[in-house]
Order: sequence, then structure tokens, then C-alpha cells
Amino acid sequence: MDCKENNIMENDIRTTTLQIQMPMEGYLISKQKGTCFVSAIVILIVLAFILAILLVSASRKPSCIDELSLPELVIDEKKVFDGRLPDNLVPINYLIKLTPYLDEVDGGKMRTFDGSVRIEARCARPTSKITLHAQYLDINRDSIQIKDSELNSLEVRDVSTDELYNFYVISTYPALQKEKVYVIEMNYVGSLNNTDLVGFYISTYAVGNTTRTIAVSQLETTFARMVFPAFDEPRYKATFDIVITHRVGRTAVSNMPVILTEVNGDWLTVTFDTSPIMSTYLVGLTVTDFAFRETTTANGVKMRVWARNDRIESAVYALETGSKMLTFLEELWDIPYPLSKLGMFVNYIVS
Repeated sequence: MDCKENNIMENDIRTTTLQIQMPMEGYLISKQKGTCFVSAIVILIVLAFILAILLVSASRKPSCIDELSLPELVIDEKKVFDGRLPDNLVPINYLIKLTPYLDEVDGGKMRTFDGSVRIEARCARPTSKITLHAQYLDINRDSIQIKDSELNSLEVRDVSTDELYNFYVISTYPALQKEKVYVIEMNYVGSLNNTDLVGFYISTYAVGNTTRTIAVSQLETTFARMVFPAFDEPRYKATFDIVITHRVGRTAVSNMPVILTEVNGDWLTVTFDTSPIMSTYLVGLTVTDFAFRETTTANGVKMRVWARNDRIESAVYALETGSKMLTFLEELWDIPYPLSKLGMFVNYIVS
């Protein structure tokens, strides 16, 4: 219906109303007096009846309420959700070393990665069990070492897992003592074949008849445990030191700037600076052959956008827009971006 039709209908309604009210005005007035008197009496009777019901209801509790009331809530402590980590250990720092295998020459190791983790943690409550998160990781039990700050080794008595909650539980002797700092170390192997696009996974793209392979990460919300054994809950914050070894021809990027690069034949080992205190899901990892473009924001943050070489120019708009948005948000919330750099990666075809 257009505006003209709408106006016509509105005018018709107003006109009709006037036509009803205008004729035989005296008759309508006399009729109205009688009607109002009767209506007033009816309303008073109804109100009196409702008031009586309310007074009776207030004086006693109807038995039907007892019959329909909910039963008392009884909490069974054994059924309380037990998927949270115990609060007996608090992480301080992670040293994570990863070597992804992305090429045919890697043979049977292709699409896997070697990893090692060294966790420094403070004991908040005495315990003989260290509970970590680990998922799809083949942890070498013989590599597990636990030492206190005086370098005294603790015996690993037993190792168990809980697949429902991704728990990896290490039983020790003697027990860990309150307020002491311990170091937990282990080696493991992980898979890059994750079709759910979480954890540390492989992505491929084609250039002509050639397939290029890269590795990228997505650890939010609870997928850091697929990359390294960890206290993988947001409340357990720590600093992170990342070391990535990869074949020459690719570039490794993480949250922090590179502080050391070592070449060993066809392999490159890159060490990144220590991160601020943060949750596990904020760790970022990429190993790609991408090119980049960079700029510096108005507040001095170095910002890069990474994309495949033949598409890098199409990513410039993202760089220009992203840098402006970062500055806008810093000024809007009056919170400076906490790192010296920020990177964006354009991922194309995933397999």
C-alpha cells in the first residue's frame, strides 16, 4: 500500500468517526447518562468482588500452592561439574619449542610436528598430582621431568588421562610443597591434520600446478591443548617464550618480535621475545611463505598484513583500514595496544 492509499484510509477513518458522533447529538447525550450510571454500578460490584478474593487469599496459604511448589534443590557434590582444573598449581612461564613438518621430503613425519614444553609453575596447595590439558598429543612419558627450584627431581609415579576433559595427570613422589616453584618438562608429537581449523593445522593453496603448504594456528577458545600441554583455562595466565624450527623458504611469526635466528643446513630456528602475561588461547603461530606489507599506526604500532605473493596487493586495503581501526579503538577506550606489533594473515584454501 502506498502513502497515498494510507492517507486516504486515515481520512476515511476520521470522517467515519465524525459521522457517528455528529447525528442526533441530543439523543446520544441522554443515552450516555443512563449508560454511565449503569456502568459505574457494575464496575463497583466487580471491584468489591476482587477485593474480597484478595483479602481471603492474603489471610491463608492455599493448599494447592504446597502441591504445586518445586521440591527442595539438593546438590550432590559428586555430580558438580568437575571439568575445571584443580587450583593447586599456577603457571608462571611456558617455553614452547615446535618443529612442523610440511614437505614431502619429511616422509612419514609430514603433517605432524615435534614439540617440547617447559612449564614453570608455583604450587598454591600441596599436591601429589599435576593436572594439565593435552589433546591429540602423543606425549613421551619417559621424557617427563619435574624439578623444584633447587633442581631436585621428583619421581613420576604414574600418568593417567581423562579423555572427557582432556586431562593429563602426572602423579609424583614426593608431593609438591606449597609456595615452591617447580619446572615441568616433556616432549611430544602432534598432528597438523586438523580439518576443524583449530589448534596448529595445515592449510594449502595452489599457484599454477604447484600446491603450497603452510601452518597456522587458532587456539581460541580451548585449543592450545592441541599444540602444547598447558593449564588451558583463561584464568591461568603466564608469559610465553616461543621457539619455532622450520625449513628454509618460509617465515615463522608469533605474538612477539624475533630476537634470534639460527641456521642449521636446511632448517631455521627462530626465537621470539617473551610475551606479556596472557592466557593460553592468545598464543599465535604461523609458518608460511607469504609476503607482507607494513605500516606504522599513529600511535607507533608496527602493523603488517601477510598474504600469498600473487595476492599481496589485494590485502593493502585491510592494512590501511586495520591500522586506522586500531588507533580509533585505542583512543575510544583510552587503552593503548600492549604489544609493539600486530599482524593479520589472509588464509585462502584450507585442506
